[in-house]
Amino acid sequence: MSPEQASGERSLDGRSDLYSSGLIGYEMFSGSPAIHAPTVASVLVKQLTEVPKPLIQKANKTPPAVGAAIDRVLEKNPAQRFESGRAFAAALLGEPFDSTTSPTQIGRTSFAKSTSAKKLRSRKLL
Repeated sequence: MSPEQASGERSLDGRSDLYSSGLIGYEMFSGSPAIHAPTVASVLVKQLTEVPKPLIQKANKTPPAVGAAIDRVLEKNPAQRFESGRAFAAALLGEPFDSTTSPTQIGRTSFAKSTSAKKLRSRKLL
């Protein structure tokens, strides 16, 4: 749950969902929740007040672009998070993004450099 949800704000946007995605990503990479407390009420309080330790410090094998992107979506202030899921996806891949970036272009640069793409090209499947 995002801080703005925990505080009872009524006007939410997609950045609240990005926060929730960041919580899931943080736990996937680190093996522990970004925010931990013994009761639901205390978790909600911490959602409003506690800044999680940077992901790269908890899981040092996390790719730097991924750690930075997840840390950014866990910002308490929604204005400091990415504006969209597309921007978050590009950041996770370490790719540039602006408002003119087509959704179909996200991931193409990363895939083109990947081992999988090289294998497909060597088999003339790509």
